[in-house]
Amino acid sequence: MKRPTTWTISIEGGGHLSGYLPPWVERSSVDGYAEKPLRADRLGLLVDIDHWLTVEGVEMSVAGPGCNDLAELEEIFRGHLQVRPFDSDPPSRVPHVDLEVVEGRWMENLGPVDLADIADKLRTQAARLDETRKMLVQARIDWEANA
Repeated sequence: MKRPTTWTISIEGGGHLSGYLPPWVERSSVDGYAEKPLRADRLGLLVDIDHWLTVEGVEMSVAGPGCNDLAELEEIFRGHLQVRPFDSDPPSRVPHVDLEVVEGRWMENLGPVDLADIADKLRTQAARLDETRKMLVQARIDWEANA
């Protein structure tokens, strides 16, 4: 079944509001308004309308901030491609990405240039980790021989 390209919210007492529903949308908060018409004095709730697609992150073992906190698998760099058409923040009203770096820590309202910058920085960090891994191998060889 093809997904509709518009959404509609009925207004109590007559009338309706509708808007564009992008084809990439996985979920939309307008679904919560489908049950019954929205009261006219509740139109301020439209700021909560959000259309999104979840982009999986990567699971890695991450320890908490305490020195005795055990490491647990955490999904890092999970993203949401989304648009909030009635948000008070203009960058939120166009498609953007919010990245959850690690649970509860977000980088928000990222545009294409921002994502490219983050990808470049992650590639730089990956190269640093490759170099650090080489140093670690040598440090272990040295340690084994001399400690």
